[in-house]
Amino acid sequence: MSKLIAVLVAAMFGLGSVAGYAQSEMKKDAKAEAKAEMKAAPKAPAPVMTKEEKAAKKKADADAKAAKKKADADEKAAKKKAAADEKAAKAKAKADAKAAKAKEAADRKEAKAKEAADKKAAKEMKK
Repeated sequence: MSKLIAVLVAAMFGLGSVAGYAQSEMKKDAKAEAKAEMKAAPKAPAPVMTKEEKAAKKKADADAKAAKKKADADEKAAKKKAAADEKAAKAKAKADAKAAKAKEAADRKEAKAKEAADKKAAKEMKK
């Protein structure tokens, strides 16, 4: 009805804006009709599952959830192990460097003592 009134008013007064209004009203009505048809159309019935199918689906969902949880835990454990291995490798490298430094110092001290002993022996022989 509102479309008819809008068209009549537009025709009588020749107003462009009223004609635009009539056109937009017609579009709104068309959308409303399409929406009503969609609601009126019969919906497809939801698939009916037997108890066995429901139980199987529930078990499959639980298994998938457990598998995901296990995978997440394994990933977390692997990251933790990698971090621990890296820390251990750094500690070993540091200890090896410290040991090498200490051995080098001991070797220098031993060489110096041997040199001093050799000089003393050479002095003793000269006498």
